[in-house]
Amino acid sequence: MPPSLRRPACVHCGRSFQPLFPGAACCSDECVDAEKARRGLDRHGAPCKPPAARSTWRALCPPRYAAFDLARLPARGKAIAAAVLAWQPAHTPGRGLAIVGESDCGKSMLLHEVARRAWVSGWDVHCTLSTEFAWHMGDLQQRQPFLQRCLDCALLLLDDIGKARLTDRVETDLYHLLEHRERWQKPILWSANLKGAHLAATMSEDRAAPIVNRLRRSAEVFSV
Repeated sequence: MPPSLRRPACVHCGRSFQPLFPGAACCSDECVDAEKARRGLDRHGAPCKPPAARSTWRALCPPRYAAFDLARLPARGKAIAAAVLAWQPAHTPGRGLAIVGESDCGKSMLLHEVARRAWVSGWDVHCTLSTEFAWHMGDLQQRQPFLQRCLDCALLLLDDIGKARLTDRVETDLYHLLEHRERWQKPILWSANLKGAHLAATMSEDRAAPIVNRLRRSAEVFSV
């Protein structure tokens, strides 16, 4: 094939693509943003602020999970630790990471360490609990700013999904959050004790399947 007809490979994902303009290096806007994040740049191409210039990690993360220690992980958590900690948001645009299994397996500890590593590399991270999300969505004064933060952050950690009995409003907000982040390819880190049908059973019949399906699609799921 003549060189002029060859399709270049995207510098981020490696796929061949048809450039829209001469010199294009990435196949999509998502790969452009992911490559910038990998190189420590924000979406506008400017260097990301170093951790010292932003909130400290301990201000974003519960103290219990702020200092990761592999030795503290239960055996089942250690078994998946290497694969989980190898995940990086820039490598899989829009696709997050999830850990599902019984309590006290190290799910939260692992996910907070994944979030910390992304934060150190310049990602805007927000960490919250499903119960905290439900509480804020039920508060008229705090609902909008808290939801907007969950929508806007580059990487969201939503811990312990299924622990709160959701009202109709909270369930609607959760669906909107998942749908929005999936559309805009913003990854989510999430954990749950319940799997599949058992998790769906905690939600209303008409929204259970759409919510659970989006959770599954949005992440690589590890079981412990």
